[in-house]
Amino acid sequence: KSLLELYHDFLDEILFECETNYCAVLNAKIIELNQKKTMDDFSIKAKINYSKNLKEIRKTKEVKAITYHEMSIEKKADLWAGQVILDI
Repeated sequence: KSLLELYHDFLDEILFECETNYCAVLNAKIIELNQKKTMDDFSIKAKINYSKNLKEIRKTKEVKAITYHEMSIEKKADLWAGQVILDI
């Protein structure tokens, strides 16, 4: 998968987890981002902390979808930075 596809799928998995388990994301940290054999093939490992605390969940907006519209991800120095527009 390309890095952009991987970024989208990563966020989509988080959304799916929250929808199916009625939870909110407290924080997410990418632990490993590996480029495989080709320039467009990446894998990702992450640690995500969820909350099922109703007060925290009520503070959040419901995200309906992760979009590719203006989605970007780029390396800045030693860190990766991403941008995504969410449908709410």
